[in-house]
Amino acid sequence: MEIIKKFFSKDRRAIKYIQKMHDAFCVETAYVNFSNKHIICFSSQVGCPVGCRFCVTGIRSAGRRFRRSLSAKELVEQCENIVTDRKLLLAKKPILFSCMGEGEPLLNYKNVVAALKKLAKDHPRVRLALSTSGIVPRAIRALAHEQFTVPFKLQISLHAPDDRLRRAIMPRSAPIKDVVAAAKYYKKISDRSVEWNYVLLAGVNDSQKCAQKLAALLGAGEHIKLNAFNGYSDAAFSGSRMAKISAFMRTVKNSGCSVEYYRTNGTDIAAACGQLKYGVAKKKKGR
Repeated sequence: MEIIKKFFSKDRRAIKYIQKMHDAFCVETAYVNFSNKHIICFSSQVGCPVGCRFCVTGIRSAGRRFRRSLSAKELVEQCENIVTDRKLLLAKKPILFSCMGEGEPLLNYKNVVAALKKLAKDHPRVRLALSTSGIVPRAIRALAHEQFTVPFKLQISLHAPDDRLRRAIMPRSAPIKDVVAAAKYYKKISDRSVEWNYVLLAGVNDSQKCAQKLAALLGAGEHIKLNAFNGYSDAAFSGSRMAKISAFMRTVKNSGCSVEYYRTNGTDIAAACGQLKYGVAKKKKGR
């Protein structure tokens, strides 16, 4: 795997990397320089079969949405290329290897887990994170039994408080009750926490009724990360206004959950959550 192109955000904090593999498929990897850490957000698949309608990777036609999963070697190389390019082995701040790019990590379970453990072994000061749509609840349960030698965070993307609405924006969704049950099992067995992702879409899932149902579904003590919607051309959705976001946060917080509102970096270079997509490298003339 090799880096073939880089895009820098205006504030220079974020970089989007395009990396080419042996079969000419290209995946995108995002790097963000925070004050307390370096984040490498890497992709687990070429495309994504889940088809979330608010995500660039998912809105492609079914035939082009997903091409293949990455091998464990490709996953590690994808991250190590950024470590080398940014000279992070010399950095004083820790590195967070975050499997939150293109693809559904738990549909590539074996390779993703192997890669995360390899990265932890080679970089003892790192942290690990993984985000899943929850499409495979049994994989969340399996993850509870995995041992990591460095801090590991699991995020589950919920994005709706009931199955009807969730299927409308995330067509390949496991029943919410199964996802929540798997998360409870994961926390009990692993003694690690779960963070719930929820992207706020104007007029879709940002009502007070949704906030109340979400808090009731998860229960007091859970942590909810409300995400800004990162737009793209011809997007069918728009992000919620700040007044709606604030009201949603108050309702969830008053129900006993902790909540934060998160804006990702790199939107100006399409490197933020939901903006990454795969490509195919063009052959050079004469070859």
